[in-house]
Amino acid sequence: MLFQVDNEWLHLLAWPEIGPGIFGFALNDKSLINQCAQLFQEIISQQITIKKWARNYAKIYLQQLLIRCYQTLPDDSTKTIDPRIKKAINFISQHYRSHFSIESLAE
Repeated sequence: MLFQVDNEWLHLLAWPEIGPGIFGFALNDKSLINQCAQLFQEIISQQITIKKWARNYAKIYLQQLLIRCYQTLPDDSTKTIDPRIKKAINFISQHYRSHFSIESLAE
């Protein structure tokens, strides 16, 4: 499914950064996992149908999915990472095969 994200949805995509440029989280509640699976099924079924309002329904199901996932995040999970830490993480991810020192990392 491809569509332009509504600006009001952007906060629903503010997931914690789990690696350089990678955002996500884990669902640990079995009931929520089942609910999300059902919503994914609805999105898929709407995408393969030719009904008039299918695309709109798919977007509605996707919004429900994002809201449910967003509600599981702790309030402090989407805080931004200190830019110095982010810079160090990016440096390490780009140079992990090279030899570098703590001093060069600190620069």
